[in-house]
Amino acid sequence: SSLQKLQLDGSHVETLPGSIKHLPNLKTLSLIGCKMLQYWPELPPSIRHLKALNCTLLQKVAFGLFSYELQEEKRVSISLQNCVNLDVENCIYSFLQHVRKQAYECEFRRRGVGRENIVVWRSDFFKICYPDSRVPEWFTYRAVGSSITFEVAPPSSYYFGSLLCIVLSSHSLDFELDIKCRCYLEDGKMHKYSLGILFLSHVPVEGHSDHVYMTYNFSGIFDVIKLDQLNNKIASSGHKPKLTFEFFVSSGMARGKKDLNLLIKECGVYPLNGSNNCVE
Repeated sequence: SSLQKLQLDGSHVETLPGSIKHLPNLKTLSLIGCKMLQYWPELPPSIRHLKALNCTLLQKVAFGLFSYELQEEKRVSISLQNCVNLDVENCIYSFLQHVRKQAYECEFRRRGVGRENIVVWRSDFFKICYPDSRVPEWFTYRAVGSSITFEVAPPSSYYFGSLLCIVLSSHSLDFELDIKCRCYLEDGKMHKYSLGILFLSHVPVEGHSDHVYMTYNFSGIFDVIKLDQLNNKIASSGHKPKLTFEFFVSSGMARGKKDLNLLIKECGVYPLNGSNNCVE
């Protein structure tokens, strides 16, 4: 089949047919507001955009080989906002372990092409949102609030990609949200690096549940020229600098409302720099 987009928004579908996994060209699946949907079977690996917002009866999902190989040129976006009955522990956590493994493999491929080809501008080619109230336990660094700081060892550490995560407290997503992240490296001075916009919520979402927003930041932290200069300084001093990630929430439609950064309950960073062991 040549079908690339399947849009069932607002329909009364209760499940999807098992044959959906045999649609090799399907890239976009939209199920926004499917209030009767309870389950979907294995999806084809071609899927790049999955929108299942306000599917309030949805309990079980199967990803199968969906996003089997994370690649920089293929953006993957999964939105499960307000799927309040979703069995996150059994359906999402295992999928995230798969994503973690694929992110490691993506990092190894990236390092194989040489530093001169490192992409530093792309920050959101994989992202997922789902209802939950905590950063996954396997994240190396977790903190309450909107910022987190940890030590890194030069020189190769700065080239790692990372999985980034925040938990937004329960609220009504009735406006477009921009979630951004800035990175600060302290080596006596502060070097700032912006990871850009991570998420946009384009449609109103009902309900008031906590949600996890996670993205794979493919790029290294700083450009090669700055890093070479920085590594020379650090190598001579033996100092391990501290790295700080700060997350921000903003909305052009929320002027005059309370500080949206207060909505960030937790944040987490999982560096893909080889110091973490990938679960098979």
